[in-house]
Amino acid sequence: MTLNFDNYDVDIDVEATRRAHSRLPRTSEKCGCAGCRNFTLAIGDALGEGGRRFLASVGIDDLAKATESYVNFVQRDGTLCYGGWCHLCGRIRRRFEAVPDATSAEWGEARERRVGERAHISFVDGRKIIGREAAFGDAAIVQMEFVAWGVPWVLDEPNPYPDE
Repeated sequence: MTLNFDNYDVDIDVEATRRAHSRLPRTSEKCGCAGCRNFTLAIGDALGEGGRRFLASVGIDDLAKATESYVNFVQRDGTLCYGGWCHLCGRIRRRFEAVPDATSAEWGEARERRVGERAHISFVDGRKIIGREAAFGDAAIVQMEFVAWGVPWVLDEPNPYPDE
């Protein structure tokens, strides 16, 4: 599968990614903090059907198996904005590093893709990859970074983030 962006393409080996992700633990199994436990329970519904369908198409069965997730901030309505990343088997093919005559905002938008109603993704490779999981062996991987907003607090305990 190939995802096309304005300045690069991402070639993804969907079956290899699916096999690797089937062996990964959920985020809350790696970290017991309230943010990770909430992410594991809430992210699927927050992504919506379109977001879940996109992830399945690239080989990710459950975003709750992200390599890393973290709370960016609490939104005015009390929901959370999460960030994080996942790994996929594949590679990035760059066409050029900068779009001619593009503003910074346009350049940022050109490297992202919206998935579902409340999330967007972008990709990095090479030295920018953090926390390579053993499930990927020595396969070429890319890091899919995500931001998801409007994620509700679903744990039966107080949300510790509004006070931070």
